[in-house]
Amino acid sequence: LIKYWLDRNLCDTVIIFTKKTLVANWIKEFKYHSNMIPGILGRDKTEDAYTIHSKKRVYVSHFEALKSEYDFFEYLSETRNIALILDELAKIKNPEASITRHFFMFGQNVGKKIILTGTPVANRPQDLWSQIYFLDQGHSLGDSYKDFLRQVDIPKNLLTEEALENYASTLLEIFPRLQDFCFRETKKTTKIDLPNIDIEKVRQDLLNHEIIVEKLSGDVLDVEVSAIKKTNLDKLKDAILLQADLLNLKANPHRPARGSIIDSKLEKG
Repeated sequence: LIKYWLDRNLCDTVIIFTKKTLVANWIKEFKYHSNMIPGILGRDKTEDAYTIHSKKRVYVSHFEALKSEYDFFEYLSETRNIALILDELAKIKNPEASITRHFFMFGQNVGKKIILTGTPVANRPQDLWSQIYFLDQGHSLGDSYKDFLRQVDIPKNLLTEEALENYASTLLEIFPRLQDFCFRETKKTTKIDLPNIDIEKVRQDLLNHEIIVEKLSGDVLDVEVSAIKKTNLDKLKDAILLQADLLNLKANPHRPARGSIIDSKLEKG
């Protein structure tokens, strides 16, 4: 997505906010899966000043940095066309928190904003308000958290069937307003080839982990495939079957079957 934005000039700078403990993980992901080298913001003011004035097009920072060094980020928003990616945005569930208000202010100057989450970030309906407000400045759920809270907060009198139905109807009215904000990508639907990958370098890097592939006189099978071009998928299948045969991997026909759901989707109708 970042490469798509930058290649098509939809923005000229992308800032990723994540937890402090995940900044290093993001840097590793860029190193292994792209040819982009992001700058890191939020370490100290001297380094941040140098990094901001560099020609970096992608930055990675942590949530607290926006509050402590808001002037640096404000400068970026005033001098560049910025897109924001927020990773696991539980940090701004509370609209009264200072860090949440800083993201609200910063978001007003940003056109493209995305929240990444692998698991639901809202434990209660009202926890969604801050995140949606950050994305659209109150267009979908209103600009008053208190008004929204009065709508969706769980009533204390959910003791009758009528009360339950009324509350459920209120929630069902809100869901359509959220649909345009949500999309889900899975390993099945996301087909991406990594840019400019040096396969031989990957094989050499595996040696550091004592993994030696057959092409380097080892015993580990490897197959070069492309999800987009669909090349060598048959070879991959044959390699798996061959490995299973050589290792005599077989199921016990006398025990109950057991399986794991990797991905699933429910089709209505």
